[in-house]
Amino acid sequence: MKTLFNNKKIYIFDLDWVILNIENINFIAYCSAIDSILNKPLSFQEYRENFQWKRFCDGINLFMRACSLENEIQNLRKRIGEKVFLHKKELLSRESLSKYTTKGIIPFLKFLKNKQYKIWLATSTTFFFVDIILNNLGITSSFDVILTSESVKHWKPSPEIYKLAFSSLWWTNNFYTWLVFEDSNDWIKSALDSGLCCIGIGEVPHTAFDWDKNYKFWGNDFWAFISYIV
Repeated sequence: MKTLFNNKKIYIFDLDWVILNIENINFIAYCSAIDSILNKPLSFQEYRENFQWKRFCDGINLFMRACSLENEIQNLRKRIGEKVFLHKKELLSRESLSKYTTKGIIPFLKFLKNKQYKIWLATSTTFFFVDIILNNLGITSSFDVILTSESVKHWKPSPEIYKLAFSSLWWTNNFYTWLVFEDSNDWIKSALDSGLCCIGIGEVPHTAFDWDKNYKFWGNDFWAFISYIV
């Protein structure tokens, strides 16, 4: 593990499932929206199968086809999307999000900042919600650069967001000074395919990448990382 931290100067974090896990908030927002428009309850399993790690348009299309509502997609998609947006905005603004953060992430960000390392956020979440979340947690100033879904044409797992980061950091061509924290197989593959070292965060190990010397699965605790950084 320690070798992955050697000579690292730039640390790049995903947001969802790395800095915090707001799956329950997303689920409630989708439940409320779908129930109010379609008068249909949404199970947690249905939420994960149709909406987890998907763009809203792709998820709602998949869900409505599963419900045999293909002919209503165009009429209802916008209304459901607006409801999801409003419910999610209300929940993120109202709740204290610190209880959803990954163990040790806030002290870890402060530690990196005090060491004067560069800290980037690269997420497929829209800037509107990123801004609410970071302000709620009080960590907006922790990040030197924030890249969101609006920053690129193609979301992760496309490597475009990392290529954008490369072009921004034209003064360094040594990608081994970068370290990425990601949470899913596709996202991890995107980082590794871009030539970056990556640490997997989550509850279940991403064993598909164990062979890669630039990858290591860790888990859900950032506290121990501090001992690896000099």
